[in-house]
Amino acid sequence: NPTTELPIEDEVSPTLANYFFKSGETMYYAGEGNEHAPFQLNTMWLSNQYVQQIIDNGGVITQQIYRITNNEIQLIYNEMIEFEPVSFELDKLDALETIDIMLKAPIKNGTQFDHKTMQYPVEVTVPLATFEDAVLVSEEDETGTMKYYYVEQYGLVKREFITEDGYVVTSSLASIGEPPSQSTEGTPTSLDELEQITRYLETGDETYLVGVSPEM
Repeated sequence: NPTTELPIEDEVSPTLANYFFKSGETMYYAGEGNEHAPFQLNTMWLSNQYVQQIIDNGGVITQQIYRITNNEIQLIYNEMIEFEPVSFELDKLDALETIDIMLKAPIKNGTQFDHKTMQYPVEVTVPLATFEDAVLVSEEDETGTMKYYYVEQYGLVKREFITEDGYVVTSSLASIGEPPSQSTEGTPTSLDELEQITRYLETGDETYLVGVSPEM
């Protein structure tokens, strides 16, 4: 019979590591319900175990650093930036304590951790696309319910706060690399439809518009 080895804390789970975007590109989120609901997020991998994210919501810029272990994604640093992000040596990051847990393995329906509940897989639609295999992490407190939707290769694609009286504030991934156009609200446009619209604008041939969503 195979022996079961105890998990080593500094090992990194490939599955959990997939729930962050690659370094460099900026992700833009459309927002509703609050002036600071829209934001942009830039991800930088500091190592195979540590990921930094810079979040700018137009009012405050925040630096967050996550630690990926073999069974958790841990938030270990979360501070507003006054001038420049704080730089850390990796050994200093090793010493930082966990502030919160973003995700916990195994990724499966019903997993519970830190007063949070995981649902998987769920479908979520954001301006960028519709994803059928998102992880939904929900957390409730006296003010309302917070929901986070994560997708492999993208990370956070939507967050939603629902107050006790039903008011909803949402932030949803709208574009990557360039700010979204004003037309990102409504039904997400497929790459094929974008190609058809581009050809129509170039040629004036309305046959290119066959099958394009009426919202366009």
